[in-house]
Amino acid sequence: MSFSMILGYVFFAVLIAALAAGGVYAWPTWLRLYARTPKALRRGSSRLTIPALACCAVAAALLLALLTAAAHRHPGPFQLDAAASAMAAWLQLKPFPAVFAAITHMANGSTLLAVAVVGVLLIAALARQVVLWPFMMTVLGSQITTWLLKYWVARPRPDLSEVAPLLMVVSPSFPSAHAAGSVSVYGFLGLLALWELSSARVRVMAGYWLLVFLALIGASRVYVGVHFATDVLGGWLTGVVWLCLGAAAQVYARRKREGREDGPPEEQIVECE
Repeated sequence: MSFSMILGYVFFAVLIAALAAGGVYAWPTWLRLYARTPKALRRGSSRLTIPALACCAVAAALLLALLTAAAHRHPGPFQLDAAASAMAAWLQLKPFPAVFAAITHMANGSTLLAVAVVGVLLIAALARQVVLWPFMMTVLGSQITTWLLKYWVARPRPDLSEVAPLLMVVSPSFPSAHAAGSVSVYGFLGLLALWELSSARVRVMAGYWLLVFLALIGASRVYVGVHFATDVLGGWLTGVVWLCLGAAAQVYARRKREGREDGPPEEQIVECE
């Protein structure tokens, strides 16, 4: 075993230890930060929830516009992309290629479609708390935006001759549809689940591991060599824009529905003799 391979395994060991520590030992820090957030805002019932989500959507959209303009002007990889791809090639150590291949398959089109269908069924089962159209808006908006940007930027894919010679990829590289789709589908369903959880500890831990899962899906696209790092970043930003818009629509629809189901206050009901 070469010294380079030893360093690679050390890197993965440190990474896994850091992720575990973030979820186990650092959770009191996340919990303290979470406790400082107003309870109504945490559960999506605050009047500030929709403005906060709208601000996040605008910020992500601005970053996405800047990154898209840069990628359109310079379709080739940036220095960050070259460095990330070189690191991914260095870290091709068993059994991690198979692990990251399994992770990346969790954001394939067929997998996301199956998850979305299950999500629709769950939303239908929880019809008193949530409605369907914000989820559909998030997923479809994210995919439409992704594919429009792909063919407008028209960035070539990385060279697949070494990492996946039999893989036929015909779509442009920027942004990553896997990254955008995972954020919009898993992110929206995860956000609904987080809003329904009553335990602060469970909510913080679930939110942390959801972010780790989404990050690993994006990183897997660079690791398996089918995307550049900025492709993944563009996909994440696309997903975040539509996730924030969909979450804001969900909060609005839920308030409107709850207000309609509650009916007029008792003091406004006048009996006719």
